[in-house]
Amino acid sequence: MPTSTLLTHTRAGLVVATALLCACISGPAHPVTVTFHVSAPLSTPTTASVSIVGDAPALGGGKAPGLILTKLADGEYSGKAVLEAESSVHFQIVLRAPDAIELKDDFSVPDRTLTVGPQGQAQTVTLGVARWEVELPDTHAPVLFQVQAPAYTPPAATLYLTGDAPELGAWRPNAVPLVRRADGKYVSRVGLEKGKAIQFKVTRGTWRTQERGPIADETVPYAEDIPNRTYTVPGEGGTVEAAPATWQDLEPTAILTGTIEYQRDVPSAILGNTRHVIIHLPVGYAQNTTTRYPVLYMHDGQNLMDPRTSFDKKTEWGVDEAAQRLQRCGQMAPVIIVGVYNAGDKRLAEYTQVPDADHPGGGDADKYGRFLMEELKPLIDAEYRTMASAPAGIAGSSLGGLVSLYLALKHPGTFGRVGAVSPSLWWADQDIIDRYDALTAKLPLRIWEDMGTAEGDTPEAEVADARAFRDVLVKKGWVEGEDLAYLEAANARHDEAAWSARIDQVLSTLYPPQ
Repeated sequence: MPTSTLLTHTRAGLVVATALLCACISGPAHPVTVTFHVSAPLSTPTTASVSIVGDAPALGGGKAPGLILTKLADGEYSGKAVLEAESSVHFQIVLRAPDAIELKDDFSVPDRTLTVGPQGQAQTVTLGVARWEVELPDTHAPVLFQVQAPAYTPPAATLYLTGDAPELGAWRPNAVPLVRRADGKYVSRVGLEKGKAIQFKVTRGTWRTQERGPIADETVPYAEDIPNRTYTVPGEGGTVEAAPATWQDLEPTAILTGTIEYQRDVPSAILGNTRHVIIHLPVGYAQNTTTRYPVLYMHDGQNLMDPRTSFDKKTEWGVDEAAQRLQRCGQMAPVIIVGVYNAGDKRLAEYTQVPDADHPGGGDADKYGRFLMEELKPLIDAEYRTMASAPAGIAGSSLGGLVSLYLALKHPGTFGRVGAVSPSLWWADQDIIDRYDALTAKLPLRIWEDMGTAEGDTPEAEVADARAFRDVLVKKGWVEGEDLAYLEAANARHDEAAWSARIDQVLSTLYPPQ
């Protein structure tokens, strides 16, 4: 059948991208009558016309006005076209006077395709237009703004863009409303002057509700203002990503659950550095003044309980909420949880037992273990009512899961419960799997192991390693359902959100109620 190129929405508005390759002026040899019924937004101007522009001759062959639809009522339009049977037709719904193109709810341009039915069978196509984008002048290009709001943003809130450009309201705080997309991001498309360097911010409608920066220190109950965001508009338009850390009027002060204490800048002569430690005390700790409790040491402490200090400044594991909830409902024994912050650029070294040829700098896990056992544990035992002589627990994710398995293997008298969440079993050619496989006798360890099925670039390899390690443990005498728990989390990625989704299972398995 004849071919053509559809209208495209560019900086010049609705234009024909290439010349039509159509020589036929007669109708299709195998005709099908197709009725198009379009529901347009009620904001559509009453004087405007709606048309279908497609690559079939009856739809204009890629040229406006195409098939002009008849207005049935406000927002309702209909029209018929004779198309080639069993053909594939590409088309757009366009507005004329004013000229505009349709947009989906997420502000993207729909790619519409129709498969025409068999000859002789009439066909009806019902379509809906979410919104229109008016044609831009030659000097402007469309820019898609995508905003990821802080997790504690009220679900019913409306977010706005404001900025120095006239199209952004010239700093009017509620200039451009954003639409919440199914993925949780707030979006809008704005036509902006090509080549212009703009400044902008995100608000919830007023300057009192503007975005602010992250809270770097949990003891500071407010966030700093941030410089204006900047963006230079490309000639073809583009996409801008923004992620406000906090809101001026909604500082996240109630995000820590239960009794939380800190040990700050704990020095380590062994490692030659310092780190913060966050401690979650069990339910009833203050009331039961003679009771002593087991201790669970967890790595990457800044990611465990407070989104303000987490990796992405918004997503935490929710360890404090999970422990509080599980203990109150009797699904977990009371435990002191000690979250040890990582040392930033030293994390890889401290969390790995040997070097890896592809990742220089590893191999200081023994030093990190000595810090935990010789420097941190005595401090925790002195400050809190711990079961100092009982084996502690140790848990972490990724390299934190790896180092947990390694330190429990090396010191089974010190650590008796292991949480290996998405452990980096691949490190140094599966060195940790080989070490457990070399055991001559089972160790007195209670082990949780899990892996998401969508982790990393090669999730199949990650799952295969997890299964191989589980099989080694079973071979050495661990029994699933007794002292070994194994989970493959369907579609789970390698991130804090995924680990938060299963932290309840980890805690209640490692520390079941007595």
